[in-house]
Amino acid sequence: MSSLNPRAEGPSSPPPSYTAVSGLKTPPPNGRAGLYNGGNSVSPRRVKGEAANQTQCRNIVIYGYCRYQDRGCIFNHDTSNISPSKNPVSPSQSGIGSDMSKRKLNVESASFTPGQSPSFGNAIMASPQQSKLNPKVLEAAVFTPRVNALGLSAATPPMASAPLPQGNLMDPMMQTSGYLQPEIPPFPNLSGTFEGIGMDQTGQMNPYEYNPVAAHGAQVNPYAHQSNPTEVYYGQQSFTQPLQYHLYAPMGPHKSNLLSYQRTVHDLFLKDNLREDLQKKAEATLQTLPNSTLPNVDCYHTLVPLDLHTPKPQGKAAPASPPSTFGYTSWVYKAINSKDGRPYILRRLEGFRLSNEKAIRVVEHWGRVLSASLVTVHDAFTTRAFGDNSIVFVFDYFPLSQTLQEVHFGPNSRYQTRHHGPHQSQTQHANTEHTLWSYIVQITSALKAIHAAGLAARTIQPSKILLTNKNRIRINCCSIFDVLHFESGRTVLDYQQDDYVAFGRLILSIACNNPHAINNGQKSLDFVGRTFTPELKNFLLYLFHGPGNGAVRTIDDLLSMISFQMIQSFDSSLHQNDVLESNLSRELENGRLVRLLFKFGFINERPEFAHDRTWSETGDRYLISLFRDYIFHQVDEAGNPVLDMVHVLQCLNKLDAGSDERCMLVSRDDHNSLIVTYRELKRAIESSFSELSKRG
Repeated sequence: MSSLNPRAEGPSSPPPSYTAVSGLKTPPPNGRAGLYNGGNSVSPRRVKGEAANQTQCRNIVIYGYCRYQDRGCIFNHDTSNISPSKNPVSPSQSGIGSDMSKRKLNVESASFTPGQSPSFGNAIMASPQQSKLNPKVLEAAVFTPRVNALGLSAATPPMASAPLPQGNLMDPMMQTSGYLQPEIPPFPNLSGTFEGIGMDQTGQMNPYEYNPVAAHGAQVNPYAHQSNPTEVYYGQQSFTQPLQYHLYAPMGPHKSNLLSYQRTVHDLFLKDNLREDLQKKAEATLQTLPNSTLPNVDCYHTLVPLDLHTPKPQGKAAPASPPSTFGYTSWVYKAINSKDGRPYILRRLEGFRLSNEKAIRVVEHWGRVLSASLVTVHDAFTTRAFGDNSIVFVFDYFPLSQTLQEVHFGPNSRYQTRHHGPHQSQTQHANTEHTLWSYIVQITSALKAIHAAGLAARTIQPSKILLTNKNRIRINCCSIFDVLHFESGRTVLDYQQDDYVAFGRLILSIACNNPHAINNGQKSLDFVGRTFTPELKNFLLYLFHGPGNGAVRTIDDLLSMISFQMIQSFDSSLHQNDVLESNLSRELENGRLVRLLFKFGFINERPEFAHDRTWSETGDRYLISLFRDYIFHQVDEAGNPVLDMVHVLQCLNKLDAGSDERCMLVSRDDHNSLIVTYRELKRAIESSFSELSKRG
């Protein structure tokens, strides 16, 4: 037992001189005051005029025993007058506790029975004799709290019957000294008020239960750990959990619900045809013309000619190129706008001289017409960049789009015509009525927006309508006729009536699969009546002849005639939207592997932490560095590097999913081998990245 410093002297007091007693030695020169017997330290209590054997050993008083009792300690070791408690009595302890420690234990005393169960934090052991208490304490009124929700009159439930709090048992916040225990919230001070406590003021409450839904209406985060149960007792502010960007939910139902054995690996990724279509469009958008001599026009550069079917005269004796639909030789270019970096279409008309500046302002009115079935015009300007007087119209660019002339009547058309003689031909019908009604609905929708703006399309013909996707058409080159023939003298209503006639010619030629079907109109209408439903023939008759009695055609009458087909077309567009959304959701988290690579780059080999003990290349960082070598630095038996992207993708996907599959990591010197799971590696990466983010 080590010696104790006397309480009478401070740390700076000199060592006292003890009374010479048989067997005692002078205190050592190091200043530790104590009594020595044969070199062993005993109780340091000073003896003044009393025999040593009549003095109580302080080791008995303080510790309850003396380890030197049988080794020469000369003090009294009688324990009859000492309390049996092993715990030392603090000098600052209350008088009640000191008085109890001096009494002898009486086994015949009555058992203690409390009047009321003590509350949390206020349980003070009462003395068996209350005669020493202040009488005013007994006369004080019983304290009654303002709320009765905590059940103060009820006894504390036993720990064995209390349910454990819900949540992750492996959460380090719920572990204390190596064992699990329910987290008991601190009880508020009963001497204060209960203002601001968010709880029910009427019912009883179990302090071990926590209902997160009823906690002040706060939004519950299902992916976070359970909140501290003290939220039951203290009010909290409403907090909205931020959006989780690492969720992988299954796709929603759609019309092609297949059984498990009918699914293929391609069902897990973007459709091949859709991916190829998008890749081809992206390639066409980025296409350039090597060694191009085309000039930059205004703010447009990198011009690529798209319309290569117009013959170009060669030499003076060569015939002039035939005029286009607009009466001028036209060229179509794809160009990039230097202001926004987007691709646009430039339609150039050669040899046009603008006579009225007001004519070009019509383009501004067309720019305000919004329709999904109309190619928007953005600008129009004159230029001499090509060496002549030209006017250029700027339209939206739709890559890999084709005109209806090329799709239905071109040499490579899917809808061919077979001949049965030199003078007679029979049409091979390949156009379904669903396709025709789809064209009709989209063109009618565009005419509705154009006519409502007080304009006329004037370009409803196969060579000026683009097919951008499957059965997806848009009217192109609008506003060009308005600029070229600004002072024609005809009214807008006349041009709108011409739109209906041109609309009928277009549908009739596509239905008959013959661009010249209008030349023999009656036979063509009879063919439509025999092949398609009567509604389509009546629709064409309305476009050609109108309602009769001298009345003009209106877009509202046209819409009423195709209302049923509009519903079907709208339903088809909704199905197509569901398919596109389903494919888009597959690509929503396609950057998750890039995030893992970013974390690898942030964690591995940081020279600024080379001498930091808290960030050393051991532990988690050592596993991460070995796993990086396992992914990217593999070699074959000849020592050649293995560039297997499939292996990299498999490892990163397993790491991202936190798989329980094991992998063996080998150090670079081949002296150490570790077998770990991808789940452990993911946890190591997350913890290291979290620690690194705290340092930033």
